[in-house]
Amino acid sequence: MVMRRHPSFYQAISLFTSHAPAWAALALVLILDRATKMLVLATMQPGQGIPVIANVFHITFLRNTGIAFSFFQDANAAFIAISSAIIVMVGCFLSQVKKEERLLNICLGALLGGALGNLIDRVLYGSVIDFLDFRVWPVFNAADSAITISAICLVVLLWKK
Repeated sequence: MVMRRHPSFYQAISLFTSHAPAWAALALVLILDRATKMLVLATMQPGQGIPVIANVFHITFLRNTGIAFSFFQDANAAFIAISSAIIVMVGCFLSQVKKEERLLNICLGALLGGALGNLIDRVLYGSVIDFLDFRVWPVFNAADSAITISAICLVVLLWKK
């Protein structure tokens, strides 16, 4: 009896290799996000701030139970569901992107990495760990930066199409 590999095995390998820039961006963002949050969690107390450049940039540990700019506080279960659905939708969109669309692959991968980073926080801690404090802007994290930059790039890329 000859064992044949299931076609979905080859499809999975093809999806991974054809979207290598996306997976690399996802991994980079997720590792950077998790590492910085773990450092903050290990060395700071919630509410604690450390001035890096006085009155310009501080590291301030906050737990955000809402979304961007702390809107809609205390709806963690809803945000877990919404984030999960968005991750699945972006993943499905990514699977349809051509290998040659390198920048689009990178943007989608970074977006997924940021979304996963914040989702992991919500599941593990019931809130998102924020710490980048530029004093004139709400406190945010590396995942938020990746999501914002990716979203802007996606708008520009898709606008040009």
